[in-house]
This record gives sequence, structure tokens and C-alpha cells, in this order.
Amino acid sequence: MEEKVNLDVEGFWKRLIGITVILTVFIGLVSGGFLAVHRFVTGPYCNCVSSLLLTVIAMSVTGVIVGISIYYYLSGSFKAQRQDIREKALKTVRFLPKEQREIMNYLIDERGEALQKDIVEETELGKVKVSRMLKKMETRGIIEREENGMSKKVDVVGDLRDILTEK
Repeated sequence: MEEKVNLDVEGFWKRLIGITVILTVFIGLVSGGFLAVHRFVTGPYCNCVSSLLLTVIAMSVTGVIVGISIYYYLSGSFKAQRQDIREKALKTVRFLPKEQREIMNYLIDERGEALQKDIVEETELGKVKVSRMLKKMETRGIIEREENGMSKKVDVVGDLRDILTEK
């Protein structure tokens, strides 16, 4: 079974902001309800509006602090998870055949993209050997190639590129 890793950073932050807004609204509603019930029950007998106002403010501030704490907690665990995935991806590259590993290491150094002619020059494997290795890597879904004038542009595929080229 193939495990797909979803690293939707932008969606993560949108969900986190949404959760924080929902928590803040919830705390505001609860505080407002508490204030209304307190006024209704105590009526003219208690003139303690200022202490209730402070309670409402304290509860709202607490909600914001909780939201920020959740943000930092999730942010740290997200970074740790991404680093773990990167290390596993780099270990996987080590299991490629020697020539393919050389090509991948060059592509990683070049931020995930290079011209095929540059790969030939840098790896000193020869045109035919590089072409065959790239074809095998393309079949495995590791890279993509597209025409670029007299040469081909080689790209490491999407998420793998993001993970491997991150510093």
C-alpha cells in the first residue's frame, strides 16, 4: 500500500486561523451569555459590572493565548514531521543505483532542476548513459523531462522536489 504524504502548508495555516477565530467567537458568546444571565439574576441588587467586564476580557485573552499556544505547538510538530520525511527521502535516494544516485545528488544540488546536457557534463557519465538513467527514473516517477531547445529540462517531481531541495 502506497502512503501519500500531504504537506499542504497554506491549508494548514488557514485551518489554524479558522480554529482560532471559532474559539474566540465561542468564548465571546459564552462570556456575553454569562454577563446577560448574571445581570438578569442579580438585577438591581449587584452593581458589579466592572468585575464582570474584567472576567469577559480575561476569558477572551485566555482564548487568544490558547490559540497562539496551539499555533506554536502545531507549527513545531509540522516542521519536525517535514524534516523526518526529508531524511527518509534522502535515505531512499541512497538505494538508487550508483549512476541514478549521482544524477539525483546533482539535481538536489541544483534545487531540483537542470538541463540534461549539464547533467552529462557534471556527472561525466556520457550522453547515452544519462539518457537511459533518466528514462528509468522517469518511468519510476522520480523525475520529469521536457524539451528545452536542443536539450531537455529535467525536473524532480512535485512533493519530492520540495522535500529534497529544502535546506
